[in-house]
Amino acid sequence: MDDRKRDIGNNQGEKAVKVCVNEILKHGLDIEGHIEAQALGIVTSHITYPCPVSVRARLERDGDIIRAAISISATARMVCGRCLDQFDHGIAGKGDFIYNTGNGHFIDLSDDIRDSIILEYPMRRLCRPDCKGLCHKCGANLNQGPCGCAAE
Repeated sequence: MDDRKRDIGNNQGEKAVKVCVNEILKHGLDIEGHIEAQALGIVTSHITYPCPVSVRARLERDGDIIRAAISISATARMVCGRCLDQFDHGIAGKGDFIYNTGNGHFIDLSDDIRDSIILEYPMRRLCRPDCKGLCHKCGANLNQGPCGCAAE
């Protein structure tokens, strides 16, 4: 087998991870690389990424149908929903996607990469399962010890 490999090539601030359909030959195409989270539109005021998102994809073509097996890994820096401290959360996900190219010359993997990342977010963003949160009176972080407010 003569598998082809190439980098994602999102170097010039592109907003998409596009693959030319003609690059995907009979034996498929492997692509890998790093994408800035900003280019994927997943940076918010509560979730940032200290490092680029790592992406690997295996693309196989059957006529106008492209099958893509995508795996992603990243570190998301989140804000705890109880104490408001920042913490890092590892993200690792996989997805299988099918594209119908029709008469198109490119497929764009960006939306599926973005969705794969978002699906790996925890339902409750907590710095740790036993986070004590903030004092409802003075706002002190109770993970750092008692705040001194009178217990009710």
